[in-house]
Amino acid sequence: MNNHQETVPLSSLHRGEQGLVRRLTTQGPMRRRLQDIGLVPGALVERRGSRMVEQAKQWVEKEYQKPLQVEQLAQRLGVSRSYFSSRFQAEVGMSPSGYLFMVRMEQAKRLLQQTNDTIGQIAQ
Repeated sequence: MNNHQETVPLSSLHRGEQGLVRRLTTQGPMRRRLQDIGLVPGALVERRGSRMVEQAKQWVEKEYQKPLQVEQLAQRLGVSRSYFSSRFQAEVGMSPSGYLFMVRMEQAKRLLQQTNDTIGQIAQ
């Protein structure tokens, strides 16, 4: 499967092509294929990207204690690593690995403030 990072704006297509794309993007498998090749209306890509990024953030916040890699997140979401990373960066303002680091540091800070655990215990 081919995952392009760029999309074709719907407005750049001829009127008949726009109607065809609108009809096709409302139907299951064809919608997915058109998204994969970057030929979908921008709003659909934005919604899909936002949902994907929210799912990734939730997974990181739940699984931050495990060894996580950006490739794993992308695979779990069914997209390429580069597409996932660029969407995440655009929406969150930091890389996926930077977000994971931030979540881990926030949790460590919380544990240091709310428990009597040592830094060594928390780092494990």
